[in-house]
Amino acid sequence: MDIFLPIIKHLEDLGLDTAIENDSLLFQHNTASLIINVFNKSQGDQLIFQVDFVFTTQELNGENIIESFSSWGETEEDALAMACNSFLNSSFPLLLKTYLGIEHDGVSEETIKVKSIKWNLYISPALCIGEGSEDYISYLYTYLLSYLEQKETKLKKHWIRAFVASTSQKVITEVLFDNENWEELEDELKNGMQPNINDTYSSVRLAVSLVPIVH
Repeated sequence: MDIFLPIIKHLEDLGLDTAIENDSLLFQHNTASLIINVFNKSQGDQLIFQVDFVFTTQELNGENIIESFSSWGETEEDALAMACNSFLNSSFPLLLKTYLGIEHDGVSEETIKVKSIKWNLYISPALCIGEGSEDYISYLYTYLLSYLEQKETKLKKHWIRAFVASTSQKVITEVLFDNENWEELEDELKNGMQPNINDTYSSVRLAVSLVPIVH
């Protein structure tokens, strides 16, 4: 499949212009771009892919935000469609809100205080996979908010992605703050979870952005 097609349709439905140039999707009058990298991680007969969505805008001054999704399916087309749908229904609305000011019904927001400075916290729709995964949303968000309120950080926009998963054998956690692992929070989340008691997989992925309120 042309993995750009559903994203182009989504942007055009929002009234944004789009263009393809040198394997990049350009939009918002060429001020934002998206590159998609696909890596085949298949094992035996099971089709597994890692799909990286690499987003940047003029505001980011050459820096990228990379949102990676694992996907699988009976065919490569099914697997890539899964990754694209996951991106469109979680991270992408938040990227558009944070860096282009485009509103989306799925993005929620609240005001928090970090080291006496007020910030807008924008929150993506949660991406849940597996039975009981919704139970992790509150757990993940509570820890994330607690750590954010204590974090020393520069007065600029920040991007945070958090992921927790549980299988019958182990617990997996990953938290990235501006593309860097936030190991302290990863360890704290892992210590508070237990592997699933049966042979199942459940996970929650949440992205948030931190935007300073400057008067």
